[in-house]
Amino acid sequence: MSDDVASPCIKVCVIDPRARLCTGCLRTLDEIA
Repeated sequence: MSDDVASPCIKVCVIDPRARLCTGCLRTLDEIA
């Protein structure tokens, strides 16, 4: 069994200032941090 947590991250960490979402995983800063 693996202890890894599933993540939508594709290692493209760029925050869109208008949408306030990461363009790589489509999560907000609150969800990422």
